[in-house]
Amino acid sequence: MKEEKYLSNTLNQFEITSIYHITNRGVRKEPIFHNMIDKHRFMIILAEAHSKYDFKLHAYCLMNNHFHLLLETSNSPLSKIMQTIQQRYAMYFNHTYKSQGHVFQASYYFRIVDSSNDFLNVSKYIHINPVVAGLVTNPQDYQWSSYATFSNHSPRNHPLIETDTTYSFYPNNSKELYKKFIEKQS
Repeated sequence: MKEEKYLSNTLNQFEITSIYHITNRGVRKEPIFHNMIDKHRFMIILAEAHSKYDFKLHAYCLMNNHFHLLLETSNSPLSKIMQTIQQRYAMYFNHTYKSQGHVFQASYYFRIVDSSNDFLNVSKYIHINPVVAGLVTNPQDYQWSSYATFSNHSPRNHPLIETDTTYSFYPNNSKELYKKFIEKQS
């Protein structure tokens, strides 16, 4: 990740309707997810935020010490969405692990995704993150990523993931072309 391309939310410059690549990691790069239960709890919190705020989730990946979201806001400010998600997760984390203080290194980092090419490249970056980290050989094998929804490797579509925008960048909304794009060089 090229840090200089990302802005901390301290700038507080948010557009109501935008697509963002959002990432955050643990303080001192320490794990924010110690096990599957933690990752599952984060997904529950993400789903609760989704029911409260107006946004589309195009892709996600939960790694042990960080996460990535490709998120599109409509009528809800990104700052409110992320505050809800991270605050709730930090409360869960500190209660579960009998700790206190900051869980995340920063509020979060984001950058606006400004073209269809950028959108697809960010989606790929998020989905191949576990492959690059050496956790899996194929991106569809990583349980804590949205890629299984796109690769038809999942028994059903993930209720939080909006796939139509991603497929719309290909002729005939081709799922297969997107799958080839992700799996090429992963």
